[in-house]
Amino acid sequence: MRVLVVLCFFMGISLVQGGAKTWWAKSIVPGELYTAGQLTWTQLKQAADEGFGGVISLGNFIYGSSIGSDVIPRTAAAKRFVGSFTEMFYDVIDGGDVIDSLERFTYLMRIRPQPVLFHCKYSDQSTFISLLYLLKNPLVNSTFQPVTNPEDVFSIGDNLGYFYRRPELIELVSRIANVSLGVAEQPAPDHPWYQTMWCLRPVVPGIFISGQIRSNQIYLLEGKIRSFINARRAATTNGKSTQEEVTLLNIREGTGTYAEGGRQTETRLRNTRLNVSQANDFIAEDSDVNYQRVNELEYGDHIGYNESIARSHITRNYAFEYLHTPVGSPYGYEMKLWEAHNDVWLNAKMPVVFQCRTTSRAVVAAVLTVAYQRHQSSAWALNLAKDMGYPLSGSVATLYQQVLDNRMDSGDPNGSTTNVLSIVSIAIMFMSFIV
Repeated sequence: MRVLVVLCFFMGISLVQGGAKTWWAKSIVPGELYTAGQLTWTQLKQAADEGFGGVISLGNFIYGSSIGSDVIPRTAAAKRFVGSFTEMFYDVIDGGDVIDSLERFTYLMRIRPQPVLFHCKYSDQSTFISLLYLLKNPLVNSTFQPVTNPEDVFSIGDNLGYFYRRPELIELVSRIANVSLGVAEQPAPDHPWYQTMWCLRPVVPGIFISGQIRSNQIYLLEGKIRSFINARRAATTNGKSTQEEVTLLNIREGTGTYAEGGRQTETRLRNTRLNVSQANDFIAEDSDVNYQRVNELEYGDHIGYNESIARSHITRNYAFEYLHTPVGSPYGYEMKLWEAHNDVWLNAKMPVVFQCRTTSRAVVAAVLTVAYQRHQSSAWALNLAKDMGYPLSGSVATLYQQVLDNRMDSGDPNGSTTNVLSIVSIAIMFMSFIV
């Protein structure tokens, strides 16, 4: 299978501009096309910070809503905001069937600056139309890249955890490609996981990865998962301050939590603004500056991300188990990391979410855990990660080899290199939240 889906961030490298702010966007064509569910005010601002060319909304949402204190604006308000405070465009595809939406989307992709953030309510429909776009255009334009085939629509959908193997969608793909497809069908669950929290990413049934989940979103997981594993660093490690950066609007990433007196000092903040002429109202209506000083919703304090605040909030308010297994301090991708955390990773109650800042550390831990539980090789694990859009290498590949290949005790010593997400497991995945 040609893997077209590459997530926005891999080991801290962004495929858009910055990195941490839009980890939730699902990369369909890196640097060109990303998909998402319905966007909050914060996510619209983060998309602007990361350098997106614009937003396309699949549907005109006439009612706003909220996730805790974070507002999801109605389409008209979102469009006004984007036009007033950013350089992005904002287009709406409303009305018509899938083919009508595909034609309109194709036209917009031809005339609008990229990268484009294409969203619907739960991210599944915008992703499906994006895959149809990749399927149809090479059929009418010989120079169009990347080239995909009908089966990729379903295999990529599988890897993202979406349910596209419905009879009507199989027939639609067959009609667009003008071929007969032998794609296996699946029954659709009533409430797939992405209707709970679309920004998650399933690895295998019952195991999900995520970037930093905001404190106002955590409640969505209550009653749906049994364990929450946080891979971010602690505030202090062996007596040394080790806080990570926290995401701040209109502030550059990767400037160092403690460098030059501290990232969140007033001087450093002013000197690391992305847009020095940004309006104060971009941050909030009552903001006295045009940058964000503290991000409390991402468990930030006046220094950076504070794991102690996250731990306190989650353990006091929710029934699922909070587990902290920091990756990066004191251990990087080495055997000591596995020795320190494997008991927690292997025995966490499922469904479980592995979380870090941008998903990069979470996927390393989650895939290694799955491979070990299933007695698979490093080749199998690396292939699973690759199919998910994470081409792991270097010290991660070495760690996988040390942990997995040295304990292979049965079966093919090279492990299976086929896609781990079988039709049966995908069907289970959609019901892998507690119901």
